[in-house]
Amino acid sequence: MSSLKKEDIKQEVFDLYDDYAHNKIDRRQFAGLDKRVNAGWEDYEKVLKANNAEHTAHFYPDVNHGFHNNTTPRYDEAVATLAWTRTIEFFKEKLK
Repeated sequence: MSSLKKEDIKQEVFDLYDDYAHNKIDRRQFAGLDKRVNAGWEDYEKVLKANNAEHTAHFYPDVNHGFHNNTTPRYDEAVATLAWTRTIEFFKEKLK
């Protein structure tokens, strides 16, 4: 197997990562039952809005943290599939 080199990655991938790393864009997906993690969203969203950051958050009710991990009892295939589909759509939109 060959190693991936920087030259193999399109600049738009680096640009998207840079925007994410510098809070210019944010995309989150939350498990509705995860009260600890979700408690910080409201304050974080205020910061994103104050900085005019493009952001999206999806909350999936009735699932726990780790709903996408198919090696645990918390796995929810339908919600995990929806979350993954939304992630792929995000990349398709941003990495044209």
